[in-house]
Amino acid sequence: MQQPDPVANASLTQDFQMEISMSFEGYEQFLCKNGHYWTSDVYDRDNECPRCGELADWSHMVDTTNDDGEPMKLTIKEYEIYKCRCCRGTGVEKIPIFRVPRSKKAKKNEILQGS
Repeated sequence: MQQPDPVANASLTQDFQMEISMSFEGYEQFLCKNGHYWTSDVYDRDNECPRCGELADWSHMVDTTNDDGEPMKLTIKEYEIYKCRCCRGTGVEKIPIFRVPRSKKAKKNEILQGS
């Protein structure tokens, strides 16, 4: 009877472990204290508002590993009118300002910063 090769079995075990490792895909929804909304890939964690530079005051992680996930539905509080400076105000954009949720699920800036 042939004895199993321990080196070959070690390689097989290593390959098996690599096959069963799981991946995670998703993104995070962010709001700053001014109500500006943006998203970032879950691995980037870019928690600085691209509009005003404030740090995120609220976030919600959306797991898209197996489907589209469940993004948080947010309430628009008002609109901010942005006039483009480079084209002397001819380009106007209506930017939604969202109400920042204050529930137990909401994460505060301290949590995002790891404090």
